[in-house]
Amino acid sequence: MAAGKKGISRAEVGGEAYYIAYAPLSCTSWSLGVTIPISTVTAPADATKAEIDEYTETAQKHIHDTLSSVLMRFIILFALCTVVFVVFAFVLSGTITNPIRKLVKSAQNMGMGDLDTVIEIESRDEVGELAEAFNGMAKNLKTYIAEYAAAEAEKERIGTELAVAGNIQDDMLPHIFPTFAELPLLAIYAKMVPAKSVGGDFYDCFFLNEEQTRLCAVIADVSGKGVPASLFMVIAKTLIKTNILAGGDPAEAVNRANDLLNEDNNSCMFVTAFVCILDLDKHEMSYINCGHNPPLLGNSKKGFAFMELEKTFPLAIFPNNDYKMYTTAFEPGDVLYLYTDGITEAANEAGDLFGNDALQQTLSSAGTSDPETLDTIVRNAAAEFVAGAEQADDMTTLVITFKTEGE
Repeated sequence: MAAGKKGISRAEVGGEAYYIAYAPLSCTSWSLGVTIPISTVTAPADATKAEIDEYTETAQKHIHDTLSSVLMRFIILFALCTVVFVVFAFVLSGTITNPIRKLVKSAQNMGMGDLDTVIEIESRDEVGELAEAFNGMAKNLKTYIAEYAAAEAEKERIGTELAVAGNIQDDMLPHIFPTFAELPLLAIYAKMVPAKSVGGDFYDCFFLNEEQTRLCAVIADVSGKGVPASLFMVIAKTLIKTNILAGGDPAEAVNRANDLLNEDNNSCMFVTAFVCILDLDKHEMSYINCGHNPPLLGNSKKGFAFMELEKTFPLAIFPNNDYKMYTTAFEPGDVLYLYTDGITEAANEAGDLFGNDALQQTLSSAGTSDPETLDTIVRNAAAEFVAGAEQADDMTTLVITFKTEGE
């Protein structure tokens, strides 16, 4: 101010801040200075600021209250929506789970045997389709069980009839014991094990005279197995025995049996047979072969060999066959082993056959002339060879030993 300048300066007087505005006076050499408290200058601004702060605080409170109200409403609305959703979900799940519970319960009842259970579900969704499928299954099961029960009853009936037929067939075969157990010159053993309930193999033994010095032995194998073969076997056995017992030449008797079997044989069945007649006085064996496997003849000392037979046709294939009879010696100690192909063609799991060589070797190494023991040894050897494989064909044997003196 003393220098004649103008301006505004800040000063503090008595601890209070002031603004000092100064300027020289043009008409004098004086300068004019004006002081005013800064608080007075800023009072309007402070008032405005205080008012703005008040409005700001009010606005913030209003916003906070509004947000709190909105949040509360949102929470209430969310809670209501949650409750509504839970109730809706429960109701909706009930529409799904209740039919499933019914389905499960009905399925359990069906599993316990109540096939009259009907699942009453009217929905057309997947559960309804599943219920219809269960109802159809129960109906089909009832039908199947009824048919199965009928089939089992029929099977049991057939099994019973086959068992009876097997017993009848067994009764038709000659019982070696006791009929032929105490013969002075012969020891005989025979056995037939069918592959099914009944078989087509058969054997027969009967005397041709009252003195019991001429014995006829027959072994035969009908084509096929089971009931058809067993029926044809009965016919063949009856015709062969009846014609031989009628007397005359045994070869002619076999030819007559062949012609009778050939008549009305529309099923084209046939039977291989070996017929032998032992004359105990002459120590001779006469035999007629009808396409059968060659028997083995021998003893425990010299071993066994297959008989050399002329090739012939089985019975019932062609009429007017000229079957011939041949004669050979049958000495004391000799054993005649007659069999069907169920013995030599016994097969193991690999399809290998027991065979002729094994049969001959087994008999030759058996070291006995007892017919039952011989047959048991052969059957055991065949059983060991097949090692548990299923029996494919009837297994029949007829063993005759011409006793030596003192036996």
